[in-house]
Amino acid sequence: MKKPIIIHPYLLALYPILFLYSYNIHLLYPIVVVRPLLVTLLITLLLWALVNLAVKNIAKSAALVSVFLLLFFSYKHYLLTLIGIFHKGFLTRDEFLFPIWLVMCSLIMFLIFKIKGDAKNLTLCLNITAITLISFPAFSITSYEMTKRYPFNHRSELIKSFTNNEENNITASTKLGNKTPDIYYIIFDRYANSNILKEYFNYDNSDFINFLRTKGFYVATDSRANYPRTYLSVASSLNLDYLDLIKEKVGIHSNDETVVYDLLKDYKVWHFLKARGYQFIHLGGRWQPTKINSFANMNFNSFKIDDFTAKLLKNTLLLRIMDRYMDESQRDHILYQFNQLQELPKIKGPKFVFAHVLLPHEPFIFGPNGENAKQGKYKKLSMQEKYLNQLTFANKKIKTLADTLIAKSDTPPILLFQSDEGPYIHKDFKGDRGPQIYDWKGLSKDALRVHIMILNSYYLPGVDKSILYNSITPVNTFRVVFNSYFGTNYKLLKDESYIFEDSAHPYTFLNVTDVVK
Repeated sequence: MKKPIIIHPYLLALYPILFLYSYNIHLLYPIVVVRPLLVTLLITLLLWALVNLAVKNIAKSAALVSVFLLLFFSYKHYLLTLIGIFHKGFLTRDEFLFPIWLVMCSLIMFLIFKIKGDAKNLTLCLNITAITLISFPAFSITSYEMTKRYPFNHRSELIKSFTNNEENNITASTKLGNKTPDIYYIIFDRYANSNILKEYFNYDNSDFINFLRTKGFYVATDSRANYPRTYLSVASSLNLDYLDLIKEKVGIHSNDETVVYDLLKDYKVWHFLKARGYQFIHLGGRWQPTKINSFANMNFNSFKIDDFTAKLLKNTLLLRIMDRYMDESQRDHILYQFNQLQELPKIKGPKFVFAHVLLPHEPFIFGPNGENAKQGKYKKLSMQEKYLNQLTFANKKIKTLADTLIAKSDTPPILLFQSDEGPYIHKDFKGDRGPQIYDWKGLSKDALRVHIMILNSYYLPGVDKSILYNSITPVNTFRVVFNSYFGTNYKLLKDESYIFEDSAHPYTFLNVTDVVK
């Protein structure tokens, strides 16, 4: 028999990446897998070459590399399996499980090394195994792209339907003459409504709310999110409209969230303001859809690694290292965002600033005074206590930010401080991935209120606050701003709140306004 071609190292290098992508395909653009695939293939090739120098047998060296790749990329699954067996006892601690993994890895490699001859049968077996494994995510990806992904060549028309309507072409001067105000739209992710904090968390947030009012903010105390997830909520507010058109075009049976991601990048607000001489400045976070905006004049982001690559590495032997690295990166980046925001008044000319700040959003990494909440006494606190500590820290940073932006701006700025959704801290939600695994229709009224009620505050200098009202929602934010400062005549929309059935049907919008009021 002819020697079989050795392909298994490359296929097994690709498998974990394609598997992770296929599992999360509805959340991701295809482009996110390109760099991890290329880097992993290159590392595999170099590793194979190095092992072959030592072993001097190409088939055995390939087998050693393949086994290592399998064990390396499946380390988290190995941990979860043993934790399930031993039920989180002493035997599931890292200092016990890692040596077992190391012994198992070494034993398998020793057996491979001891195989006599050219290891033809081993190569054939590994090739078949690799082809079988990779066929599952390959089929899943192909099927999704052909049947459920909204076609990319249709997306530009969908965006235009939101950004290019007759209202967008109104020519008007600002009511402040040549003193055009900077506009800061800052999303503080999962910041709970003050009434909710008092009712469900026994937390008095009146000091922070009173601070905002003293500075001149209007705080809409009964405000609600228009949608229960960031990508829907922020896309709606940045495009001044509800997303019914998405439901009509994409269909209720698609779960392709990337369609809405497009509206987080190319949206109506920046088109409107650019036409009136504004620069567009974007401060994203670690979440891929708002990490970088290619339409912005300036992007500020300190993250060196994207979310997909981080999740991939968290499944590997580097799990604990990545956990620490991402937590520290998140801490550094949030502080970086606040520092950068406070420096932006130095940039001359009118500017629109969009910032997505993952605070008080998980992970809970800040104590009330900015301490590292992954250490010491903070580690043993309940989820609610950790959330409230992080919210307390957020309040301090927001106060300083508001003071700085108002004091340093030559023209009083427009400040819009909002949350996109509330926290997932209620007995109906279990864990951070609540929105991915729960039937939203089955949630209790209390759980919906905790999550849908939000922070919503407006600093609108020179404008009569009577145009605002306690139940205003984010979909009307820029309708009010543009009418007040640019002479437009946008009609205010009815303030509605929607949920959807589940993560498989994100466009089956269900009105829950009366439930959460």
